Amino acid sequence: MKNTPNWTAYIIAAIAAAVVIGLSLQILESNRQVRILNQEIQELRHRITRLVALPLDAAKPSVEQLEVELEGSQARIEDLESQVAKASASFAQAEAESSEAETPPEEEELEPEPEKASLDELREKLSSNAQVSAQLRGLMELAYSELFAGLDLDQETKAALRELLLASQLEQVALARYAMALGDVGYREQHEWTQDERALLAAQLEELLSAEDYAAWEDYERSIDERTLEATFRNQLNAFSSGLTPENHDLVLQIALEEFMAETDALRDSDALYTEAESMLYQLRAMVRMRERLLPLLSEDQYAELDNWLTMGENVIRDALPDDVL
Repeated sequence: MKNTPNWTAYIIAAIAAAVVIGLSLQILESNRQVRILNQEIQELRHRITRLVALPLDAAKPSVEQLEVELEGSQARIEDLESQVAKASASFAQAEAESSEAETPPEEEELEPEPEKASLDELREKLSSNAQVSAQLRGLMELAYSELFAGLDLDQETKAALRELLLASQLEQVALARYAMALGDVGYREQHEWTQDERALLAAQLEELLSAEDYAAWEDYERSIDERTLEATFRNQLNAFSSGLTPENHDLVLQIALEEFMAETDALRDSDALYTEAESMLYQLRAMVRMRERLLPLLSEDQYAELDNWLTMGENVIRDALPDDVL
């Protein structure tokens, strides 16, 4: 069974970087919606001003209707701005946490290097982080939505299934963070750790589910990487490349899946060190290949739609990379 070590918005293994990137996209999209609604409000206010100048009896119904629209738009803006503020606070916290270990000691007074966190310490830190748990739960629901819908389980069993899947994803993230902390673990070795964790999950689910339901999970799990990527990319395309025609939407999605899976397969089978930077750089390589393949297949306006999504992702990833990488 092939599994990638990735569970994030742009499928980045380092969970701190994943939180930063996911929040960046949320902030950008929320701010975009705020700008659109602000433009709508300005237009509504201009229309109200013009209508007020008309005879009162003729203008009053339209003015009242526009004022209702105005109040609705203003309420929506307040909600979005609240979301932006919360996301910005979480964004700052995630950035701070991801950079804690990156500050080098002063050259004049070198202090003993602090001991690296143990795997148990990383597990504890991740399991107590509400932001991480929320992001992983959301990704788990996206990845397994069809399975949940297809299995005829009672509520208790379905809840237990969800918790086992979430616990396994948290463990995979902990293993990824631990490999990065050690600094001398290759992708092939880290993938073996992940495989061992997934074998443990399979044993737990075999005890929980009936033979028929377990077989359905096994069949579903064979394509879980593609399903996770597809759900993630579909949401991003809808948000940032909504002008793609249905045919081009499917084409872009298919080529994105092919290029990202090819890059992750090659990396997983290599001895390259499992680092946060490499877990982002491979995505940039996949995006370059997507551009090369899709440029001759899309019209100028359709390529511009694709470029909006890719440029957004490339900028967010480059911003998260250490200064000495690019």
